[in-house]
Amino acid sequence: MDKRNSLLRKCRSVLAIAMYAVRQRIVSPRVICLLIVMTVYIASRLSFVEEAVRITGLRTNPMIFTFITSDVICALIIFAGVVFLYADAPFIDRSQPYVIIRSNRFLWAAGQIIHVIAFSAVYFLALNLITAALLLPHGTLATDGWGKLINTLSLNDLGLGMYFDIPSSTVNLYSPLSAFLINYLLDIGLATFIGLLTFAINLRLHKMTGPLVCGAVLLTDLMLVNNLDFYYLSPLSLARLDLLDPTGTTFYPSPTYALCFYAISAVILSVIIMLSVRKLPIEIATEA
Repeated sequence: MDKRNSLLRKCRSVLAIAMYAVRQRIVSPRVICLLIVMTVYIASRLSFVEEAVRITGLRTNPMIFTFITSDVICALIIFAGVVFLYADAPFIDRSQPYVIIRSNRFLWAAGQIIHVIAFSAVYFLALNLITAALLLPHGTLATDGWGKLINTLSLNDLGLGMYFDIPSSTVNLYSPLSAFLINYLLDIGLATFIGLLTFAINLRLHKMTGPLVCGAVLLTDLMLVNNLDFYYLSPLSLARLDLLDPTGTTFYPSPTYALCFYAISAVILSVIIMLSVRKLPIEIATEA
């Protein structure tokens, strides 16, 4: 019973540390500025929708963030924002040394790992909602599947100069809800990978090393275009739904493989973090 109570107390401590970190991050200037920049960027990518609606007289399904992150350049920019988001790992501000002392290094590290996973989910939910909100004047959920406009644009861009493709394979293989759910999990997976990789590297090396390494990892996707041999190992490629094959009839990886890749990577990086945190120095800031 004592062991069980001790375990429950530790679990509550870990969750409390994670939720405290998430609440701090939500209201941080870094996140607010990033969301503003991403809103402006997504709005610029959606600028063709108004003209498409005017030409066709059809309204669009607003659940199209999936297509934005399936475009290699759009995905690179959006996840570069995630690199910036977690560049301050291992997330130690003036209050964290006191949190570490009151709990211990391992519980604190576990809380920060959960914080990265939880905030990645919050962040990409926000981006999906922002995209849907921007399309409200031209959107409707009262469509049969993706709707006539999305189906049309997947076959013909109508000369609109679209900033991202709407792959017919995605439209044919997934419903809007299934595409949203799978893409959302993939986005969380890659964002968690970036956050934990930055965390692990910054614990051992200089604080700016993690973002540089993550940036280099993302840039490799540009060099892997049409190279199937490396898609299975490219974190950014595995987050692009149009490069995944749920039918298993091609050489492309499946969504299940991609999610397993992120899950296994998260476990490995978490172990590295838990081993590295033992040497983390605790410095108490003194008032001048």
